[in-house]
Amino acid sequence: MLRNTLAYLLARVVPGAVNLATLMLLSRRLSASEYGEYALAVAYGTMASALAFHWLCQGVSRYAAAWEAKRDTFLRCVFGAYLLTGLALVATVPVLGTILAGTIHLQIIVGVLALALMQGMFDTVGNLNIAELKAGRYSRMAIFRAVATFLAVLVLTGLGYGYHAAMGGLLIGLGTAVVLFNFHTIAFVVAPRLDPAPLRQIARQGVPLGIHYTLTLLGSLADRAIIGYFLGAADTGLYSAGADLVQRTLGVVMFAVYLGFYPAVVRAREANDAEACLNQLRNGLSSLLAIGAPVVTGMIMISGNFTHVLLGGTFEHTAADLLPIFAVTALAYALKTLYFDIPFILEGRGAVLITLTLLSSALSVVLITLLVPIYGIAAAALTAAFSATLSALMSAWVGRRIMPLPCEPSKLVAILVATMAMAAAVWPIRNMTGPIGLAIQTATGMLVYGLAAIVLLRFAPLKRKLGHGGVGQRTSAHSNRTDE
Repeated sequence: MLRNTLAYLLARVVPGAVNLATLMLLSRRLSASEYGEYALAVAYGTMASALAFHWLCQGVSRYAAAWEAKRDTFLRCVFGAYLLTGLALVATVPVLGTILAGTIHLQIIVGVLALALMQGMFDTVGNLNIAELKAGRYSRMAIFRAVATFLAVLVLTGLGYGYHAAMGGLLIGLGTAVVLFNFHTIAFVVAPRLDPAPLRQIARQGVPLGIHYTLTLLGSLADRAIIGYFLGAADTGLYSAGADLVQRTLGVVMFAVYLGFYPAVVRAREANDAEACLNQLRNGLSSLLAIGAPVVTGMIMISGNFTHVLLGGTFEHTAADLLPIFAVTALAYALKTLYFDIPFILEGRGAVLITLTLLSSALSVVLITLLVPIYGIAAAALTAAFSATLSALMSAWVGRRIMPLPCEPSKLVAILVATMAMAAAVWPIRNMTGPIGLAIQTATGMLVYGLAAIVLLRFAPLKRKLGHGGVGQRTSAHSNRTDE
């Protein structure tokens, strides 16, 4: 798992750093209203893409390994399904243009549609590369997309195109990355064939998960739409910049860890290797918390300087106030979607997952709708955090009855203690400001946490070895082989 994690960490961290640079650029060149319009378009496009194509992405992720011997048949089916779904999505444009006439301009609807189609193709081929363990291709595609988007945004915002620069740059990055790095794969689009066997498997696995993911996005992105409706684009921009900052830092690294262990979990499950599957899940939880706990703690402690350095003056003060809430929300959301939802996926219990997600998303939408007009964007942030935490707890509680997820208490305690040590070290320098101050704060936290984690995680196996003799030694050795 370690090798895969490092490969996918590169594939997420490098694009994540470039995407962060893009956010920094946008926060300095766009007004709050322009950024709010962009954030709303991305939210609508993301939800449209999820509704139309996420079922296909999940099916590819789950069954690409099973169809490895008949890859051509599988890919023709996948891209045939993409074409049909895409045509259905395009057919909605005239209808939406008529219904929303006078409310949303047609060019925005077309932009959202283009984003949904591009994002759907990018996610489909990306999931295929992940399922086939082609980390190099996935890395190159992700990095190129981020760099192309940044360069396009840099040029277009310099020419004064505002919102259109942000959307245009995003579409350019998505489209060029897909074509350049997956040309031979997407060539199957010209010869699609909806073979019933793979299509049934993909649909049976993917449709419930696609509905679930769309509901999850509805719960996590509805806050932007509701803020935009009641308070306007400017408040949406102020709110979204802080949320995007957390997603492009914490979210990127957490997803990289997930990419390191989840494909191995699926392959172990396909091979009926229960022990390997449990080992990957156990290591996955420890890795997610080992990243998430210190990063969230650090964000909470230095939120003021963090937003001051990374965001433009228009956005930094609002983002600093909301960043601790956004960080907790992102951690809860990541643990739910990247870990606690796995039993439902592996056991094919999509209907249960949909029910849980529908309940939490509906509660979130209702609360935000009631509270935002009265208390403003802070109410939206707090409600989102509450909803994400509740949703994670519900998935964990119900999921353990479907498939118990393993954990190592000694590792969890070690992570907690190391995080506390980091917090104690950063506390005296929490009020430093500027880029140099942020570098010192970050380096101090990483150094102290890293040293504490190494010492504590090495002490735990030693304690087991002394307590259990040879059995503990063999267990430790097996764990080391699994990590390799």
